Amino acid sequence: MLDRVLKLFRGGILSRYRVDNCVTRHQFFTISTGRDRKTMRPVLVKIYSREGAAIEAKIDVIYRERPLAETLPALSNRFMVRTLEAGSDGGKRIEILEAAPTTTLKQRMSTEGLAPTAFRRAILQICEGVSYLHSRGHVHRGLCPETIVVSEEGDAKIIDLSLVMDASRTHVSGTMVGPNGYVAPEIIKRSPVDARSDIYSLGVICYEAFSGTLPFPHVKSYEGLVRMMNQKPAGLAERNAGVPAGLDAVVMKAIAKSPGERYQTAEEFMNAFALAPLPESLSAKAPAFAA
Repeated sequence: MLDRVLKLFRGGILSRYRVDNCVTRHQFFTISTGRDRKTMRPVLVKIYSREGAAIEAKIDVIYRERPLAETLPALSNRFMVRTLEAGSDGGKRIEILEAAPTTTLKQRMSTEGLAPTAFRRAILQICEGVSYLHSRGHVHRGLCPETIVVSEEGDAKIIDLSLVMDASRTHVSGTMVGPNGYVAPEIIKRSPVDARSDIYSLGVICYEAFSGTLPFPHVKSYEGLVRMMNQKPAGLAERNAGVPAGLDAVVMKAIAKSPGERYQTAEEFMNAFALAPLPESLSAKAPAFAA
């Protein structure tokens, strides 16, 4: 089967790489382990589905000054999985990524694989990656536990940049997509988007980790969307009594409905979260953590 797949791409990007095992299967793409055929350097191979490629093509036109395939290889930060090359091959949209951990933050949270201090370190590292992205004039717009990978030691990297948009074009209306439950209200409203939308997503990730649930867990339904747009979420400490007031305040500010009420930069949120007290005891409502 693998040989048949590779023959389809002979002569293009994939002719230079061996594709091994699929490690992540998403509606819009798959990520597999692989190797550079010449140097045997390990890599990750990201292949978009037809639907995913169509969405990327629309985002390229509406929300980006340059196609993402041209932008990605120029982005380099230690807390982002680097794209080595990107393009098309046999009608497929392809990205070759540097080798990186393949365990997502979502998996670590659901299998009790992180202590609170390790989770904080991971989030602080992701804040640095997000801050770098903002400094280059981009908004991530797709942050969630599945777009972050974590090593056994707890070091984190952003692995998916497929929804990145240019800050200079965030006022343009059009099709908006993003991970359910993690996107900021202004994205759903198709209102202007900026770096503070990513801060909202970071806050939601923290809220889920410390409470075991999303602020609005049923946003796929119409009723869930209405609640998200019009109601204030339950306080983090209400969902988990073991959460200190200082941590509750930091997370709830990050997920404020109005961008003006949130932290205004990733650095500001990072500094506040770094100083926030962590829970002294762990709750069954917060399966993200192991004692």
